[in-house]
Amino acid sequence: MSAARLCSFALLALAACSSSTTSNSEVVDVEVSPIAATAEASARALPTAAASASAGPITRTPTAEAIAVPLPAMSAIPSTNASQVPATLHPQLSVELAAHAKSAAPGMTALSPAQVAEFDPGEVLVTSLQIDPGRCYTVLASIDGIQRLELSLVVAPPMPAFPPMPVAVAVGTPPNVALGAGSSCFKNPMPIPMPASLVVTAAAGKGAAAVQVWSK
Repeated sequence: MSAARLCSFALLALAACSSSTTSNSEVVDVEVSPIAATAEASARALPTAAASASAGPITRTPTAEAIAVPLPAMSAIPSTNASQVPATLHPQLSVELAAHAKSAAPGMTALSPAQVAEFDPGEVLVTSLQIDPGRCYTVLASIDGIQRLELSLVVAPPMPAFPPMPVAVAVGTPPNVALGAGSSCFKNPMPIPMPASLVVTAAAGKGAAAVQVWSK
C-alpha cells in the first residue's frame, strides 16, 4: 500500500474517531447524517494531528422524529441474515421508494436496482460498494411492518490497526428512511476511493424493506 493511501485512511480514521468524545446517546436526524460533514471538515482541517485534536465536538440538530443512536467503531462488518426476496413480492415498496427518490435524491442516479429483504427484529442486510472521490451518495429505504430501520455507511480501511468505522448513520420510522438526503448527501472526504458497506438493520419490528443507493 502506498504512503499516500495509508495516510488518507489514517486521516479518515482520525476524523471518524473524533466522534468518540461525544455521548453514546447522541441524536442523529433521520434525514441528515452530520458525521459525514464532520469527517470531511476534519480531513480538511488535519494538516497535523494536533489540528484534529483541537476540533470542537460534533453539533447535532435533533428533530421531533430524531432517535438516539450510539456510533462506536465495529469489530467486524456483519453478514446478511435477512431474507432477500424479489421486488415483485412487495410491489408497494418499489412504488414508495421511487416516489421518495424524487424529493430525496434529485439529480442523482441509482447505482443499482433496489434490494428488497424481509427482516425479523435485529436482522441485517449488508451490501458492498465503493465510495469514489468527488461524488455524493444518498441511501433511501421504504419500509413496511418494520417499526424502526437503521442505515449505516461503514468504511473498512484495509489495515488491521483501523477497525470498520460507521461514517454516516440514519435511523427512521415508516414509511421512508433517508441517509444523506438532498444537499446532505455523503461525500468522500479523501482523494482516493474507499471500500465501504451499507448495513441495513431492522432495529425494531418485523417486516420488509426496499433499499437503494443513489449518487451524483
